[in-house]
Amino acid sequence: MAVPPSYPWHAFDYRKKHYLVDGGSGAVHVLDEAAAASWEYLSAAAGGSATPDTPSLASSVPGDLVARFGPQLAAEAWQEVVSLVLARGRGAHADKADANATAAASTTTMAATATMPAVTGSVDSLTRSTPVTSGGLAEPIRIGTPLKALCLLVAMDCNLACRYCFAAPDWQRHGARRMPAETARRAIDFLIEASGPSRFLQIDFFGGEPSLNFAVVRNATEYAYEQCQKRGKAVNFTFTTNALIWNDEIADLLNEYHFQLILSLDGRPQVHDRLRRRVGDQPSQAQVLEHVHQAVEALKDKNYWIRGTFTHCNLDFANDVQYLYEQGFRHISLEPVVDGPQYPWSLRDEDLPQILAEYERLADFYLRQAEKGDPFEFFHFRIAPPTGPCVARRISGCGAGYQYLAVTPEGDLYPCHQFVGREGMRMGSIFDPDAAQRFGPRSPSTAGGCSGTGASTVSNANPLAERFRRTHALAKAECRQCWAKLYCGGGCTANAHQLTGGDLQATLPFFCALQKKRTELAIALRAELQSRMHTSA
Repeated sequence: MAVPPSYPWHAFDYRKKHYLVDGGSGAVHVLDEAAAASWEYLSAAAGGSATPDTPSLASSVPGDLVARFGPQLAAEAWQEVVSLVLARGRGAHADKADANATAAASTTTMAATATMPAVTGSVDSLTRSTPVTSGGLAEPIRIGTPLKALCLLVAMDCNLACRYCFAAPDWQRHGARRMPAETARRAIDFLIEASGPSRFLQIDFFGGEPSLNFAVVRNATEYAYEQCQKRGKAVNFTFTTNALIWNDEIADLLNEYHFQLILSLDGRPQVHDRLRRRVGDQPSQAQVLEHVHQAVEALKDKNYWIRGTFTHCNLDFANDVQYLYEQGFRHISLEPVVDGPQYPWSLRDEDLPQILAEYERLADFYLRQAEKGDPFEFFHFRIAPPTGPCVARRISGCGAGYQYLAVTPEGDLYPCHQFVGREGMRMGSIFDPDAAQRFGPRSPSTAGGCSGTGASTVSNANPLAERFRRTHALAKAECRQCWAKLYCGGGCTANAHQLTGGDLQATLPFFCALQKKRTELAIALRAELQSRMHTSA
């Protein structure tokens, strides 16, 4: 469907149903045939120059709609669609005061209804919300969220030699290293101090391969839990592993402290073994698959993700998801590879149509399994829960560089694990005397909210962290006009930095297209499943 300009509406179809996304708020509406036709007519009438609040758009019901749907249904559909567009059109031109108020409203949510209501008219609102805008602000909004999470790179070393690994160049240049226990404990002290009043913290054990330094993982976990208990904080843990090493000691620790477990497995044997080889170039899939089965079976909470990567070599990646499903796994994520164009496994512009079609094929499989009563989770088909998250999170994604940091074995700080070793991206050290203060709680100017427009009142705030606090969807011209901005937060800064040679603010059209397709499908799948639940209730 075409879209009237000046406000980021987006209309799309899935399985003969019509969806309209309010890109300014993230709200979603399901349209019946009459409303969809009204939208098409309204879009064509805008002609690429009219604004959504043009008075002429609210004129009498078009005759061809009346002829097609009858006077009563046509009038109802036309009135609902025009009212929807006019209401948002006025919001799109809010004054600066309204923009400031919206930007600072940390508790505003993007979705306010937990279930899809019964259809009572032509427009069925799956979610409702208030628009989020930067309005006429003179400078980008500053996200004031304090530090809440650390990625501890406990082993910059690995027992695999994956061709596409973003971390391997670090230990290839500097040699393999393991994080000492005292460095891990100091990192935890830094996190607790820098987090200020935040009660919920997270620690991710990563590498390389963290099982190569499991004694430190255990020591750090026990220390973090003990120190957080003393400070009245809760801490969650994740452990990301290639599963070549798995034993009862690992299982026991993960169960005792309720870890989320991330297991790296790309799918079918020929796919996995093409690029995920052992250090001696032997295949790894058979051993990894055996251990992944053992791990999932041992994990009491079943809080796990099978995390794979798809590349130019397996553009039929829906088959890998189906393979993993048939292995009995029900929490699956496949991520697109991100690498330079010189590598044969890198994704190319000409791959895009096939990838988008493959996501649709995957969505069909997802829905079929749900209809059979044996559903699974696909990470990118999940959308934010109806009660959150807040505006600051929706416009900023993962919080890399200020809410989330990576720590190397030496104690160096980076915006996230993907930035480690990149020139100009080191943010200091956990051993710096003022480290916690430089990444500490938000300034008083943002008290009561996670976002605002003022500078930090911390005199020695980390300058790179301040850059990241202002790198988000509302700071990028392309993102501000995008209907999907509140579902993606402006994209991955690490990917932008890598693929553009250092531009944190860049948008990547190829990956934007993937994000938009996944978001469309996530919205439609949620609506389909909720509709079936409502019908059967």
